[in-house]
Amino acid sequence: MNNNNYSLQALARLASQTLQRRLIVNGTKNFYLLPTEIIEDVLALRDRIAAQGEPFLPGLNADERARVALCLSRIETLLAESPQWQPDDFPNEVLIEEEPLWSALRAEAGACLAEVNFSLSEWEEEQDTILIELLLSPRLQAQLAALQRERKQSQHLLINEILQDWLASNGR
Repeated sequence: MNNNNYSLQALARLASQTLQRRLIVNGTKNFYLLPTEIIEDVLALRDRIAAQGEPFLPGLNADERARVALCLSRIETLLAESPQWQPDDFPNEVLIEEEPLWSALRAEAGACLAEVNFSLSEWEEEQDTILIELLLSPRLQAQLAALQRERKQSQHLLINEILQDWLASNGR
């Protein structure tokens, strides 16, 4: 399983309706995710793979890397077929629950992850554990607040940095 491949998290965020419900539809001021950021991250993943190739997807063999690249190409095609479409044009709940293009993008990302043996359900469980830790740990909340002040980055990038620190400190 390639769940430890953090490069694939952009696809996991797009594929996970559970995460989208939690952090887009029911997000809070401290823990939220923007649909446009998910799309931007997936397109950035495509660009990084094109620029860096093999080193960017450690743990994947050449066939799996080719599958991910093909998947990203299909996602890009879906977006190109509706050039005026913007996820921000929809109320969050409508986007996540009903919007056909978003559903197609989510399905494509899920299929891609399945092709490279990335368990979306295990990743979602790990995200639950991390969110609980973030909510309960004053130290991690202080770290998050400091990072937010120090860097004007999007929320999900900050959470990924904290996640990597947390996983490293817990020997994962």
